[in-house]
Amino acid sequence: MADSEKNNMEEEKAGFSLTPWILLAITIYIGFSNPSGLINIMVVLIGFGMVVFVHEMGHFLAAKAVGITTEEFAVGFGTPLFRMKKLKEGLQFRILPKDINEYNEKELFKFMIPTKSDRVGTTNYQLRAIPLGGFVKMMGQEDLVATESSNDPGSYMNKPVWQRMIVISAGVIVNIITGFMVFMYLFYQGIPLQPAIAGNVLPESPAMVAGIQPGDEIIEIDGKKNITMMHLRLASALAEDSIDLKVKRADNSVETISVTPEFKETFGIKLMGVEGPQSLQLVKKGQLQGEDSDEIINKLKELGLEPGDKIIAANEKPISLSYELDNIIKPKPGESNLSQATITYQRKSGDNLNTGNITIDLHQQVTNNKLKEVFGIAPLMRINMLTPDYPGKKAGLLIGDLIKKIGNIENPTLDEFTDYTKNHPEDLIDITVLRKENDAYSEKTFSVKPFREEPSLRFFKQINGEESTPKIGVVLNQTLIQRPLTEPPIVAKTFEIKTKTDKTDNKAGDDQKENPSTPALKIPRGALITHVAKTPVENWGDIVQQLKSHQGKSVALAYQIQDNQTAEIELAIPADYTPELAYRPVSDFVSNELPSLLKPYEKVYKADSLFHSLMMGADYTITWIGSTYFQLKSMITGQISLKSASGPVGIIRMSYKIVDEKPLSFYLYFMAILSMGIAVFNFLPLPILDGGHFVLLIVEKIKGSPVSVKVQEMLTYAGLLFIGGFFLYVTYNDIYKLITGAM
Repeated sequence: MADSEKNNMEEEKAGFSLTPWILLAITIYIGFSNPSGLINIMVVLIGFGMVVFVHEMGHFLAAKAVGITTEEFAVGFGTPLFRMKKLKEGLQFRILPKDINEYNEKELFKFMIPTKSDRVGTTNYQLRAIPLGGFVKMMGQEDLVATESSNDPGSYMNKPVWQRMIVISAGVIVNIITGFMVFMYLFYQGIPLQPAIAGNVLPESPAMVAGIQPGDEIIEIDGKKNITMMHLRLASALAEDSIDLKVKRADNSVETISVTPEFKETFGIKLMGVEGPQSLQLVKKGQLQGEDSDEIINKLKELGLEPGDKIIAANEKPISLSYELDNIIKPKPGESNLSQATITYQRKSGDNLNTGNITIDLHQQVTNNKLKEVFGIAPLMRINMLTPDYPGKKAGLLIGDLIKKIGNIENPTLDEFTDYTKNHPEDLIDITVLRKENDAYSEKTFSVKPFREEPSLRFFKQINGEESTPKIGVVLNQTLIQRPLTEPPIVAKTFEIKTKTDKTDNKAGDDQKENPSTPALKIPRGALITHVAKTPVENWGDIVQQLKSHQGKSVALAYQIQDNQTAEIELAIPADYTPELAYRPVSDFVSNELPSLLKPYEKVYKADSLFHSLMMGADYTITWIGSTYFQLKSMITGQISLKSASGPVGIIRMSYKIVDEKPLSFYLYFMAILSMGIAVFNFLPLPILDGGHFVLLIVEKIKGSPVSVKVQEMLTYAGLLFIGGFFLYVTYNDIYKLITGAM
């Protein structure tokens, strides 16, 4: 049927083709260079082949059941690799046949298995080179050209409309039944899935604004129970307005919270800002990827950990999820004043499980940006993270360095740093930093040439409406949040403080009225703050404490500039100035990199009985069919960006990743979801798809005769153009995401 390629020729002359030999060469190469990779590829291909096979088998069995002659049954498209047909002499098998329908005595790869029956079959069974589609060719049924009338009782067109409806819909029905049976089997056996527990709630996200906290478990979404993290993401992406979440708190109290997801252009979908739960199991050494894997292992060893370790307690309190660890090493302001945390880990050595302890040093950091929000003071930018394999790291920049100068710009802001890099894409840029060594800061200069994508990739980005900017590979922070307060209080820049707007009633209606803004403090860029209220200060922590202790008062703020010149300004401290201080890990590795090395937390979803597994299978079947339709609708209405859609390349990439990283049960789960997706897509009322054929049969039944040949051909070519264009777009989008690293 119309799933991918269909043969509308009576005879297909395959001839000599390089395709199977190229595929064989690639397979042999992968097999020798990466045996496990070859196994993964084979599993992916078998999975895809089975999804296609059951769909086409549905059409095939239905056609046989109503007496339609089937001429070809193929899994895959492209060059035929294998062909089987029942002849009078027996079952004829041909490998790499030169002609699909006619036997060639010169073929090398052929053999016959004798059978007792001398009945001749009508169907050519084929396996083709690219297992991403398939077809059943029936007598009297074509997709792209009008079919000549035939008196043969086995012709598709000579069957009643209701029988043809059964044949057309059979593929979709079998896909749904197969998916349901796989779901039922998986839930009967038990399958590990990520539960809907908030592992992390992003700052200023809709979830945080609504009151969702790390550790909250979402037990219902708009009344639906048995929720996983995938349900939560789908509900967020498809939300037209707010979503009602029933949330179970850490103290077992339950409340209903309404969240309104926001559209994020980067991802092309709506998000609420809730990340899934992470376990405290570190990934194994073999799962670390990239050239920096050895560096990560060394950092873990410096901390006292190794890949594969499992954190089981913090400060002698048993823990199992990452948010529980965060509660100890990243407490809320005022919750703890401990400067150290003792972490207990479990390490497997042979058949033994050993435990040990490490100590994580903590220090105070501010958790809100009051210094900049209230006084308009921004410190020197700090390097919080470095991207592996990028120029910044290769040149020698380190996490914790303070940016003193880039090119000829001293004490740059983030915008100035970015603009300078953007305007000097081919130049060697000098970056001067302040680096702490042996408890003292000194200046160091590094020459860095920004990274630029290849011209072809930049061209792709321009087509996709994205800007290709030169990158150094640093994540910079120009606030006091998530950085030590022990750094020298050097002012990068002062900013005008724009106060919030008020609404005022007037004849024109509700207009926004700007309140007077507070001008920027007259402190030169690069000035070192030395005193607050006549009290010496050595770092930002001292300044925060002095400002906090003089709330509602005016104090003198003294600073030093070049040549040891000093000056001071009068600073009025608001009565409500309340910087939030909390303890955070001293180690940037613990704060920024360690969380990414933890495995996702999963729990086993298992039915209590066979009947319960049946009910769970039915529930997931209905859920995925409905969500697939809603996703397609949302793409049409623009609620979901087409950029978020994946085609064959994206699905294969995702499948390989699942096979490589997840248990086989999860791959079966993914294949069941894919089977539902194929069923839904195929039954859309578009020409050349099963759904389009079904609509034409309904019209034929109503009017008493088939739709005219001319109209059928017009609809067919229009549908072919539309579907072909869509697949070209999603394939291009997949390739773009693949080469840009977004997939």
